[in-house]
Amino acid sequence: MSCAPARKPPYLLMPHAYVCARDDYVVLMDTELGKYLAIDGRQSRYLGELIEGWPTNSEARSELQGPATTPPSSSADRIVRQLLHRKLLTEDPSIGKKAAPTTAHLSLQTFPIFTLDRSLRHHLRYLPNFIRACLRANRLYTNICLARVVEHIQSRRRRWGALAPDAQKLERLVRAHHHLRPLIYTWQNRCLYDSIVLLEFLALYRIDATWVFGVHTWPWIPHCWVRSGTHLLNDYPGNIGSHSILAEF
Repeated sequence: MSCAPARKPPYLLMPHAYVCARDDYVVLMDTELGKYLAIDGRQSRYLGELIEGWPTNSEARSELQGPATTPPSSSADRIVRQLLHRKLLTEDPSIGKKAAPTTAHLSLQTFPIFTLDRSLRHHLRYLPNFIRACLRANRLYTNICLARVVEHIQSRRRRWGALAPDAQKLERLVRAHHHLRPLIYTWQNRCLYDSIVLLEFLALYRIDATWVFGVHTWPWIPHCWVRSGTHLLNDYPGNIGSHSILAEF
């Protein structure tokens, strides 16, 4: 007996799933498992009929204008069945959401901190709290799934309400993070941990910031960084500009 899902659109994304169209793929991020799933655009081109808000990349759009070579029900139902099995889709509108990509703000500015000056003297007063932030990040990074870390950050934001950061204070703290982190850890290829450290460090001074997740294909590079408004806090604009945004928290 076939276990294909009943074709009664629309299905919805689960709250812990995020999606974007990138090159010839549609990419999903699962924050419960901390994993990514890439679906070939040609295979997923009919999912818009079954999943509300499903993004369509440029290749799929061009193919849809021509004759279909694969039966829509066969390809779409198979993918929907897999997404249901992975708990990335739901039929329940009380918990589901549209599969609409995040409308993100690309940070175009940085504070002038990425220099050859490695003097620590002006930043050592922040070292105790920086160590506290690293200890917090260690607990979050090693013992809690990504979805729980996101909830931790969002819960703190709800408690604080809307806070407008002092620009000069923010710059001092970002400078301190940049100069102190080589004393504690190596941040290359550790964007997730480094971003959690920065978020927790800023939180010790009641400064909220936004955690951004992006993805690059060809080659496959998932990435994350921290921004405040239009300021990028722990990366270079040239490094993130080639990524498509999956989610902001």
